[in-house]
Amino acid sequence: MESAQTQVADAQQAIADTVIRAPFPGFVSERPVAVGEYVSSASIVATILRTNPIKVQIKVAEADVPYIVVGRGISAEFDAYKDRRFQGIVTAVNPAVDPVSRSAQVEASIENGDNSLRQGMFTTVRINREGGGKAIFIPKTARYTDQATQAYRVFVIVEGIAKLRTVQLGIEEGDWVQIVDGVNADETVATSNLDQLYEGAKVSF
Repeated sequence: MESAQTQVADAQQAIADTVIRAPFPGFVSERPVAVGEYVSSASIVATILRTNPIKVQIKVAEADVPYIVVGRGISAEFDAYKDRRFQGIVTAVNPAVDPVSRSAQVEASIENGDNSLRQGMFTTVRINREGGGKAIFIPKTARYTDQATQAYRVFVIVEGIAKLRTVQLGIEEGDWVQIVDGVNADETVATSNLDQLYEGAKVSF
């Protein structure tokens, strides 16, 4: 009876081994074998890609390596999504520097819940460093260009009255633009109907 039970267990295990399960959720990007084809334990039956989170590999110059640690935030721009900027964190820093390129490889993880990013895409990455200062950003829809002077201006709302300000712009981050001078951090700016506003106009929310 024990011998028969062992044979049954072996048969059940053999049947279970015919079902191949991925060790993680993802998408099949390649299936080199067809249904009914003979395979062995060494055969590759499918390539599974984990897309969320997605891993980014970055080459960092030797001089910048000491400033990069695991957990540091990053922002990434992809050619396929020029109007978006993706956020992530550094997950690994290679302790060795390539003797030819004098750079080290850094890995970062980016949330990719909507599967916008695909394996093999090229990206430009900015890695946040300690010691950065604070900055003021406003929506891009809040700025407009004065055609006469080609200066950038915004309307600041003070006690329900529109006040026209000339501003100096800095870097852009997605749908936001930095204000270097002209608007304080605690002020409210108009983001719509700018063509109908003027200095002293009453504004209601």
